[in-house]
Amino acid sequence: MTQAGTIPGFSGTVLANEPMARHTSFRIGGPADLLAVPRSESDVVSAVRWAIEKSLPLTVLGNGTNVLVADRGIRGLVLLMDRNLAEIRIEGHVVYAEAGAPLLKVAMQSARAGLSGLEFAEGIPGSLGGGIFMNAGTSLGEVKDSLIDVRAVTWSGDAATVPVDDLGLAYRSSRIAELGLIVVSARFGLRPSSKEEINAAMERLRSHRVSNQPHWARSAGCVFKNTERGSTGRLLDESGAKGMRRGGAVVSVLHANFIVNEGGATAEDVAGLMREMAELVLRKTGVALTPEVRFIGDWDAPVWDNR
Repeated sequence: MTQAGTIPGFSGTVLANEPMARHTSFRIGGPADLLAVPRSESDVVSAVRWAIEKSLPLTVLGNGTNVLVADRGIRGLVLLMDRNLAEIRIEGHVVYAEAGAPLLKVAMQSARAGLSGLEFAEGIPGSLGGGIFMNAGTSLGEVKDSLIDVRAVTWSGDAATVPVDDLGLAYRSSRIAELGLIVVSARFGLRPSSKEEINAAMERLRSHRVSNQPHWARSAGCVFKNTERGSTGRLLDESGAKGMRRGGAVVSVLHANFIVNEGGATAEDVAGLMREMAELVLRKTGVALTPEVRFIGDWDAPVWDNR
């Protein structure tokens, strides 16, 4: 049910007991106690300050493409940075975009303007905010290569501009959570280039993804980070992981680093299958895998044993 007026000064939507399966690419996840969908930076400030005042746990989510939400859901307040906060604006060689904008859409609008630097985003389904949080990337580059700075709201409810060098962006990681920041918008510095060259590069990446990944399926992208031994998908494939199943969760036969919800999969199914996959690779190769998917919500602790 909608809880209008729940958060003072908040102009967006607030929902109670909202099933998170509606907001994740896995289509998995129990209910959030409260889910707030902001329309502006001031909405984010209002929500954070209200959560502090009410002593509520606060969880920030983009469009749910790189997360696994617990079957019991999420306690407290979930701040959903989705397409209600998705403006994209191009000024010269600088692209401004809000956190809820799809990263691919930002890249496509930049390409149409003849600006190069975001081609890597072709096929990445996440939001801009999530892409910055994870320093999303492909063989063509990653977020940190062209990011200038972000506008963010701190976990104490203050807004600030933070330069890219302070965000600690590294391979599929950042210091954003450690710094207590919620990304609201960002600026990218791109370079002029031929539209034909930009589109050709994106088309090559698109073709590779379509033929090698289950892009149509209910999944969260790669579930493990690559290792010092290279492609984790290859390690999983060579270890015999393709087709492994737990409940409704199945390792894709197209790409072994993808888990697909074939119908009725639970978060426990996916987490359990990930453990089985990691144990298989460790036994076969001696390589320990690290999750790329983030575990969110009311899990039994610890969700993942990184020993």
